[in-house]
Amino acid sequence: MDLNILRTFVSVVQKQNMSEAADSLGYAKATVSVQMASLQKEFGCQIFMRSGRSFTLSKEGEKLYLHALTILNEYEEARADLLPDSALQETLNIGIIESLYDSSLAHQICAFGKQYPGIRIRMFSDTIDALIHMLDTHRIDLAVMVDVPIYDARFETVLLSKEQVHFVCHNSHPVSDITCLRDLLHVPLLLTEKNASYRQLLDHCCGEKGIVLEPVIESANTGFLMSMLMERDGISFLPDYVIQRHPCHSQFTMFSIQEVDITLDRQILMNRTYQSRSTRLFVQMLK
Repeated sequence: MDLNILRTFVSVVQKQNMSEAADSLGYAKATVSVQMASLQKEFGCQIFMRSGRSFTLSKEGEKLYLHALTILNEYEEARADLLPDSALQETLNIGIIESLYDSSLAHQICAFGKQYPGIRIRMFSDTIDALIHMLDTHRIDLAVMVDVPIYDARFETVLLSKEQVHFVCHNSHPVSDITCLRDLLHVPLLLTEKNASYRQLLDHCCGEKGIVLEPVIESANTGFLMSMLMERDGISFLPDYVIQRHPCHSQFTMFSIQEVDITLDRQILMNRTYQSRSTRLFVQMLK
């Protein structure tokens, strides 16, 4: 059995597209088609069920996919016993939420690259839901996010740290006027989009009081929200690390409201079915 063909098969399944699999592996599409035909001939069964341009795995294909993951994982473990870390040649696909891009994680990624120069790092930024889908479909090796604790049988979770979330405004803002959630109805709010975990939790707290927040600005870019706070009289609700990393952080005031107490987990998610050697090395460094 050719391990390269197994890798191609796994890539085709994960990407749900032969052309994308071919591009990611540096093959021509015709090469991928020939390899998949060879695989079906070797096992004497139909692996794919075609419907027009799309396809699904047959029952035999699903079994083969699980075996392929196990075989490739065993191969990587064998390499781990024989090949020194410094000589490892792999691509590590990391998913990350936007707000972590300028955090200390950037320094850790640089340090990892220096320690393991043969490991190529590819970064993907998206929402938490999108990253979980990418992880589940093996488009990324791991995801780093800030969210409520995630308990999912599909993933292994590693807690890195606890992250506090506070209201924030420019120092010139009369923050003493904000004593309860209802006071937020009378000030300009600059908030993250509704799919951000801490925005969802804030909306839940407000919903329990019968309050619906109507921000004047919504953005997924936390750096933009901080810049807007410099330009106008408004309030935002952001993780402490976003506020503290801002170049002008001393010009901002963080404050709490008694009705809102939100702490999130900075965590790594990995797929339980397969973890590359570079994934394990990276997670070990972050711990």
